[in-house]
Amino acid sequence: MLGGVAALLVVGLLDARSSSADSAVLAAIPWEKDFKTAIRQARAVGKPLMVDFWAQWCQWCHQLDATTYRDPKVIDLARDFVAVKVDTEGTLAEVELAAQYAVETLPTIGFLSPGGRLFFRKIDFEGPESFPATLETARQLAKDVIVWETALSRDGKDPVALAGLGTLLFDQRVFGESRDLLRRACKADGPRPGKEKKRTRRALALAERQGGRRGDSERLLEEALAIQPAEPDEDAAALFVLGEAYLERGEAEKARSAWQRSLQIAPESPVAAQATEALSALPAR
Repeated sequence: MLGGVAALLVVGLLDARSSSADSAVLAAIPWEKDFKTAIRQARAVGKPLMVDFWAQWCQWCHQLDATTYRDPKVIDLARDFVAVKVDTEGTLAEVELAAQYAVETLPTIGFLSPGGRLFFRKIDFEGPESFPATLETARQLAKDVIVWETALSRDGKDPVALAGLGTLLFDQRVFGESRDLLRRACKADGPRPGKEKKRTRRALALAERQGGRRGDSERLLEEALAIQPAEPDEDAAALFVLGEAYLERGEAEKARSAWQRSLQIAPESPVAAQATEALSALPAR
C-alpha cells in the first residue's frame, strides 16, 4: 500500500515539474526570427514592433535574455508589440537591417511602427526593474505614430502628421527623414495656428543646422519670429536657438542680443534658464 502511495507522489511530482516547465515555456516573449514575417504580422494586427538587435559575442544581449526578457511584467507588456530578433552579424538581410536602422552599439532595442518607421530606441542593457517603463513609453509613442501614419496614408500633405512625425524622428536622431517630413510640414501648414507654425520651423531649423545648413537654419528661425501673432514662449525658444547659431559663427554680441531678447519677452519660459546660463558664459563686453 505504501509503495502505491509513493508511486503516486512521484507521478504527482513529475506532473508538477512538467506543468512548471510548460508554464516557463509559455511565460516568454514570443520572438519572431524573421523580420519580414514580423512586419507582416505587425501590419495585420496594427501593433508596433520591438526589434532586439544582438550578436553572439554581445554578453549584455545574452544578459537581456537571461533577466529582463524573463521578467513577468516585461513579458506581459511585450504583448502589445510584435517582437523580433535581428542578429546584426547573421544573414545579409539582417546585416542590412542593422545598417538601415543605424545600429552602432549593442544591445540596441528599436521600436518601429507597423510601417517600419523607427520612432524610439533604447541603447545598452536595461534591467527588468526599469525596462517596463521603456515599454510603456514606446507604447504611448506608438499610438501617436500610428495615428500620424494613418493620416498620411489618407493625405500625404497633412501638416499635423508631418510635423508630429518629423519632430519625433528628430528627437530619435533619424535626421534625414526628419528633415524631409518637417520641410513638407512647413509647405503645408498655411491654415495652422501661428504657434504651431513657429514650432515646426524651429524644429526644422534644428534639423537643418544638424545637417550643416546654417543659413537655412537661421532663415527659418527669423521666419518663425516674423509670424504673427507673437507667441512669447515659442519666440523665446527661437531666439535662444538663433543665439546659438550666432555664437557658432563667432558673433558673440549678436548671440548676447538674441539671448537677452529671449529673456525679455518670456522671463519664465522653458528656455529662460538656458538663456541665463548662456549669457553668463559669454565674456564681458
